[in-house]
Amino acid sequence: AWCVQETPAQDQVAELPEETAESRKLRQQCEDALRSVTEVRQELAAAGVRETRLREALRCRSAALLRLASHLTKAKQGGDDIKPPVPCGEAW
Repeated sequence: AWCVQETPAQDQVAELPEETAESRKLRQQCEDALRSVTEVRQELAAAGVRETRLREALRCRSAALLRLASHLTKAKQGGDDIKPPVPCGEAW
């Protein structure tokens, strides 16, 4: 059998203790840590965006260098109908 006290509902709810200096300090530390984590997540997301842009720029530059190398090789070999390479959507 379960041991249940027969008391009115309002008596069953314990009053929360007053906030102590230590609990305020801990709460503040938790809030500071949460803010720090949020800032780090935002910085990480921004770094991911920058990395994506840099990878795209590198890919584009690499492709442009390959086209230029091919163009120079053909020009050196004396090709007659050589067209200059087209830049990869960027101003040089």
